[in-house]
Amino acid sequence: MKKSLFAYALVFALTLFASCQKNAIVEKPKAVPSATTGVITPTDIPAGYGYPGDRAEIQAWADQWEIAKITEHTWNMWAGMTADSGQ
Repeated sequence: MKKSLFAYALVFALTLFASCQKNAIVEKPKAVPSATTGVITPTDIPAGYGYPGDRAEIQAWADQWEIAKITEHTWNMWAGMTADSGQ
């Protein structure tokens, strides 16, 4: 009795899983064209935002749990990544 119940549960779970996989739709992300050229071109993070930074210094902050310095560096990098690229 227990084996047949387990078998039914297993078949049900596999059927449910298989039906979910067939209905999955994967869409390719669409690029948003730039207003001037129609194409977005990746650019480097501008100077002045602490990128890439001194790896040894950042590792020392992590080793010493200097959260305030890590947080400041992280926000500076975020500001650089979201800075106007001119596109």
